[in-house]
Amino acid sequence: MFSVTCLGRNGLYPTVKSPTSGYLVECDDTKILIDVGSGVFASLLDIMPPEDLTAVIVSHFHGDHSSDLCVFNYYLATKNKKLRVYAPEPGKEALKPFPTFTFEEMNDGESVAIDGVVIKFFRTAHPVPCLGVRVTYDGKTLVYSADTNVSENLGRAMAGADLAILDCAFSKDDYKPNGPHLSSILCAEYAKKYNVKTLLSHLPPQGDINKILCEAAQVTPLCELIELKKYHLSK
Repeated sequence: MFSVTCLGRNGLYPTVKSPTSGYLVECDDTKILIDVGSGVFASLLDIMPPEDLTAVIVSHFHGDHSSDLCVFNYYLATKNKKLRVYAPEPGKEALKPFPTFTFEEMNDGESVAIDGVVIKFFRTAHPVPCLGVRVTYDGKTLVYSADTNVSENLGRAMAGADLAILDCAFSKDDYKPNGPHLSSILCAEYAKKYNVKTLLSHLPPQGDINKILCEAAQVTPLCELIELKKYHLSK
């Protein structure tokens, strides 16, 4: 079984309806949390004992992807448990206040195998060091773009993938070529070019997200707004 559960889909800050970025990847008994944004820890606690995670991946250390590491650290301390965190280089300093996490530095193009789950990291186009991931298990592949603008690395990662979760922070009108995120149209163009079902995430917490979906739908039917639910790649 290979699945991913969206624990939070907002960019910037959480709302009552959604935390910020967080995704639980389950590959049979292996459970990997990707990003720990604001509100994500409570969502994780609602569906599983957090100490039963196999590992944590932090794409980068902006607060909407990492802020719940603080409360997660408090929780793990009560369980006398440590977890390994795979993250880009700034993690060495960012995780210093949190002794329950063991830092493993990852870089562009590096891979790690965890209980048969192969995770390949790729550098994204973002103002701070940020890593997307390509997760392969049971003959299926999930791609998570993390935060990015247009990137050749993202295109290479999506080739042959079965499901993608892309940073869709902007509508067509709000997008800036030199900005930190993709737009509805660009996400849809990636989906169409690589023929990959694509979940639009990292959505603006205010504004009309249906506009984002409508714009993407004009390019391809492969895109949909991500929901706070589980998506199966294999059963």
